[in-house]
Amino acid sequence: MTQTRKATEKLGPRKGPQAEIRKKAAGERLVRKPETLQPNTFELKGGGIKVTYSSTSTLGPPQLTYEDAGGVKQFNGNEIRQVDTEIGRLVTVSTHKVEGAPVPGTTLTILIPLFNFEEKDLPFTTWAITTTRMGPQKEADGGGRSAPEGALQTYRVDQLRGTASKVIY
Repeated sequence: MTQTRKATEKLGPRKGPQAEIRKKAAGERLVRKPETLQPNTFELKGGGIKVTYSSTSTLGPPQLTYEDAGGVKQFNGNEIRQVDTEIGRLVTVSTHKVEGAPVPGTTLTILIPLFNFEEKDLPFTTWAITTTRMGPQKEADGGGRSAPEGALQTYRVDQLRGTASKVIY
C-alpha cells in the first residue's frame, strides 16, 4: 500500500464542495484546498491609510482605491499586480513612481488571506507593506549615477482591519 493511499484512508472519503484538508504524502504536510466561493471585495483601513480592493468589477478587471494624507489614488487592471502565495494573495500597486527610474519608488502590498466564506460580510485583520526603493544617487564628482551602498529597499508594515464581502457584478 502506498503512503498516499494510507493518508487518504486515514482521512476518509471526500465530502461535498467544502474545502478539504488532506495529507500530502511528501512530508505528511497538511494542504488546504480553497473554497469555490471566495470574497471579491475588501474594505480596509489602518496606519493612516484606507484601501478598497475588488478582485473583479463591473468592467471585469480588478480595481483598487488607495487613500492616505496625500490624497486618493485609483488603480485598475494591469496597474494592480496579484500573486497567489502560501501565505495568501499579495496585491501590489505602485503608489509613487520616480521619473526615469526602471522600478517604482514606492509600492503598497496588501496581504489577502484565503477565507472560509459563506456569502456574508466577514471582519478580518491583515497587513499592508509599504516598500520604498532607494534610487541612484549622483556621485560627488558629478559624473554618472550609482546606487547607494546597503539595502535598496525599506519597509513599513501597518495592520489593517476591515471587511471581506462577495459582490455580484
